Amino acid sequence: MQRKKLVPRRFAKKKGMTLIELMIALTILAIGLLALMGLILTATATNSRNRLDSSGTFVAQQFMDAFLNQTNSGNLTIKDCAGNTITVATAGPATVGNSLGANLTSDNTSIDFTQATSGVGANYYASYVTCGTGGRSATYDVRWRVQTIDANSRMVTVAARHNPVIGNGTKLAGLYFQAPVNLRSVVTKF
Repeated sequence: MQRKKLVPRRFAKKKGMTLIELMIALTILAIGLLALMGLILTATATNSRNRLDSSGTFVAQQFMDAFLNQTNSGNLTIKDCAGNTITVATAGPATVGNSLGANLTSDNTSIDFTQATSGVGANYYASYVTCGTGGRSATYDVRWRVQTIDANSRMVTVAARHNPVIGNGTKLAGLYFQAPVNLRSVVTKF
């Protein structure tokens, strides 16, 4: 007579996963993948915003360099990537302590972008276009202020802010807010 192998009762009915256990495991996996997808999207948006911040710094620096390298007292011209010629007014007022150009914020350290461009003097603001790879471009609102310190010195404040628009011209500033880049320097005549 052959002996029957005895299996303990507690293991006799458990041969695999139930359908409910499988559904719970798949739900947990799906939640984890959705969270990972959100992380990837956030990282991509942050990378894009950082690229625009770097470009804004470059644009503001380009305008400031034009002021610092100026050899005469006339206006400057700068060309952007789209071929637009921008006239840059560099003159400060004749009276010491007075300023021309865009308004400053209440602490007098940076350009006030709440001021409409129509309120900024002619040739003290510009829309500057930068070009990137693949035919991509970005437009920056650039503004500056020139304050006369004395007969030979001017305080120049230059600011650039990305001006996000989509194909039909709709502004997206509320969705993609970026703080403007502000540069200040004293420019002296030789």
